[in-house]
Amino acid sequence: MSLATAATAATATSGATVLVVDDQEPSRTLLGEELAGAGFRIAQASDGDEGWQQFCAATPDIVVTDLQMPGMSGLELVSAVREQYPLMPIVLMTAQGSEEIAVAALQQGAANYVPKRILAEELVDTVARVLTASSIDRSHSRLLHRMKRSETEFDVESDLTLIPSLVHYLQ
Repeated sequence: MSLATAATAATATSGATVLVVDDQEPSRTLLGEELAGAGFRIAQASDGDEGWQQFCAATPDIVVTDLQMPGMSGLELVSAVREQYPLMPIVLMTAQGSEEIAVAALQQGAANYVPKRILAEELVDTVARVLTASSIDRSHSRLLHRMKRSETEFDVESDLTLIPSLVHYLQ
């Protein structure tokens, strides 16, 4: 890791607020204690509806949410958050882990997915990595919003196979 990357990682995770949303109180408390022990500030919610209310009241730096909860599910919370805050990092967790759930979580906009059976080993590192990546993305977005002028020139001759890549780049 370069010094710049390490500095970004330290800044991204230092005192960041994590909203932990889980309907099982013992699990929520354990996750909160583990993250607090790593230097994160913790907010907690007992279901997706309460999580959404807390999110709207005091926007955290990252959301860690269970998948299956009464009322608003974790995937519904992911969708609601991403609709209003597209750059907000969200980590989905569940005891009912499968590849299908992981794919659905990522398609809904979750930044990562962690099965509960490996949370103890993976959660803190996952949250730190996701926050670091998010910080870099946000910084890049802020920088691009301040761009005054950009000029790009392509010489694709008559190679039609390059047109889809060119369109994608320009979009």
